[in-house]
Amino acid sequence: MLSLLTNKLISNFKKRYPLFSILALSATAITAQQTPQFSQFIQNPFVINPAITGTEDYSEVTVAHRSQWAGLEGAPKTTSFTLNTAVNNLKKSSLLHRTPNNRQGLGIFIYSDKAGPIKQSTFSGSYAYHLKLSNDWHVSLGTFLGFSQFSFDDRNVVLVQDSNDNLVQNFSSISFDINLGIYAYSKYLFAGIAANQILNNKVNDNNAIALTGNLERSFNLLIGSRISFKKNYQLVPFILTKTTTSAPVQWELGTKLIYDNKFWGGISYRNQDAIIGFLGITIFPNTTFSYSYDASITAFKGNQNGTHEIILGYRFSLKKQSCACPIYSL
Repeated sequence: MLSLLTNKLISNFKKRYPLFSILALSATAITAQQTPQFSQFIQNPFVINPAITGTEDYSEVTVAHRSQWAGLEGAPKTTSFTLNTAVNNLKKSSLLHRTPNNRQGLGIFIYSDKAGPIKQSTFSGSYAYHLKLSNDWHVSLGTFLGFSQFSFDDRNVVLVQDSNDNLVQNFSSISFDINLGIYAYSKYLFAGIAANQILNNKVNDNNAIALTGNLERSFNLLIGSRISFKKNYQLVPFILTKTTTSAPVQWELGTKLIYDNKFWGGISYRNQDAIIGFLGITIFPNTTFSYSYDASITAFKGNQNGTHEIILGYRFSLKKQSCACPIYSL
């Protein structure tokens, strides 16, 4: 959500920093604001690219929570809800497995991302159109359309020099935004590009000078493969790169091993940030649970206890399926 250094300072400025430092940090935080960090995008790639909406032949609901840098006061926490479905999955009369030359997807993505006194809440709807290119390949175009609320809560701030200074006040800013994505996929390979916060909205506190900046555009590229071997085993290697104008390019390389579509686990490396381990299980038919842990590899690692993330998901379809299992995504 925020740059590493900014989060470290924000979490401690309540006790250590005078007013002028708070103002500087607040401005820096808004400039660095990006879309939320998810370690388990491999489990629900819909959250990083709207073009993935409706890719699979089932509908999926997920609830997720991420606690970043556990043990550090004011560290980022992210909670999300997603619903993602192909339109034909909702119509009993048209439940044919991949026979149309095109299809449409609809979804909902809601999240709250909070770090210290700064919070961003977003409600977005998604739409994607999928075109069949050949017997093996499809391509889709998608968008997130929604509203974001960016807020600053002065109850989480204690001023050292002047506790009554009116330059630091509660404020809330609401803006409309757009994300765009494209996704090309088959049963064996997939690749997607997404552009986030397209409108580059300005965040400005009209009552004070404490907060000003922009929700900057960011971009991500996902490439992966699904490799079947032996009986009931699949290997999913992947790489994700993310970039924005206010931060260096970040990339993550990893692999996921799946057994019988019931158990999975894997490991990934996020450059100059963390090593991530994850595992999951199908608890009941079509109900999934997964967990990940980020072990920091930065100089900051001694000040926190890692990052925890959990996802609870449910997959369903009105048609009869032996398994609501991913085929065209991670």
